[in-house]
Amino acid sequence: LTPNMSFISGNASRCVQHSAVGQCAGYGLRSLQRLSEQRTRTSRSGCARCIRCSAQLLGNVSPRLVYASAANLEHDRLGHPECAARVPAILEALETAGITPEQRTGELFELRDFELATLEDITKVHSEVYVKSLRFFMSRAPTTLDDAPTYITPTSFDAALCSAGTGMALLDAVVEGAQGGATLAPAGFGLCRPPGHHAVKKAAMGFCIFGTVAVAARYAQDFHQLQRVAIVDFDVHHGNGTQDIFYDDPDVLFISAHQAGGYPGTGKAEEVGEEQGEGTTMNI
Repeated sequence: LTPNMSFISGNASRCVQHSAVGQCAGYGLRSLQRLSEQRTRTSRSGCARCIRCSAQLLGNVSPRLVYASAANLEHDRLGHPECAARVPAILEALETAGITPEQRTGELFELRDFELATLEDITKVHSEVYVKSLRFFMSRAPTTLDDAPTYITPTSFDAALCSAGTGMALLDAVVEGAQGGATLAPAGFGLCRPPGHHAVKKAAMGFCIFGTVAVAARYAQDFHQLQRVAIVDFDVHHGNGTQDIFYDDPDVLFISAHQAGGYPGTGKAEEVGEEQGEGTTMNI
């Protein structure tokens, strides 16, 4: 799972999450199938309003990949490398390459209108003090949080919730839910920003606000009852934030492949986890 492109695989599905926080509309290419306005929404709290989304929306079509995008265009700073142009540029490249639901009929499905992550979701991997402080600090936006610089705009808090919600929605789409359901797709791919793999438990870092992949991994454990989760992070930079969050967790295997000596200077081979999590971190 890379900081901006999350690949999630599973064996069955429950679809779109429901919360009181709000919706995160997918941005990008037109989907082959749009979510039905008459569908019954699935709740992460396990309410009775569950659906078999693939049966309702796809009929006999069984796509190979479900994807979702969260461009969060208002989270932007002119001239910054982590800017609003990133996700649209990737989607345009995919369209040029013919990798769209329209051009790959039956192979791809675009997930839209998924929910934001909740504060409860976020505080399962980040400290409550950090989350509350960041929310308060939003009144000073636009500003920067560190020397990277990690910037925030007035919409950045919700943008980070949306980015985390992308991974959670994809998990719902590919992993067997508590109510059971037909498989929407065996794997999911998320194009979401702001990124997350540098955000540590107690702070934002390296353009990252919340640990998007970390939130998804904890959600897989807590909601979908998947005890053991593997995260593979391939990036020029070490995924120090994800490592920090799960460094003592024996049930999360974290593997990072990155360039030695690069930002943020962590990710050495001898960093293997600690306490009960010793041996569940691998840096390459």
